Amino acid sequence: VDGLYFFTGVPGYKQTGVTYAVRFDLNGSSITDAVRFIGGLSSHSAVSFAINIYLDANDYVELNMHGDGSNAYHRNSGGVANWWSGGLIYAT
Repeated sequence: VDGLYFFTGVPGYKQTGVTYAVRFDLNGSSITDAVRFIGGLSSHSAVSFAINIYLDANDYVELNMHGDGSNAYHRNSGGVANWWSGGLIYAT
């Protein structure tokens, strides 16, 4: 459905003092960072995000986490501390 969609969540958190970002991809291409930490912050830093995106019918959105090094970010299994959700606000 064409329309405005709302997404929110806490999909992961950074470990150690590295750069970490949660990126929104639209149809396989990065469109924006929902969250970004630029190194130097303490270990296990996380924040929530909220974003509105206009989508056309058949568009798809993915969250991708990026960081410096293999231990840059962490996701808990079972969704204990990490989550994200979204839905249609209104159709156009």
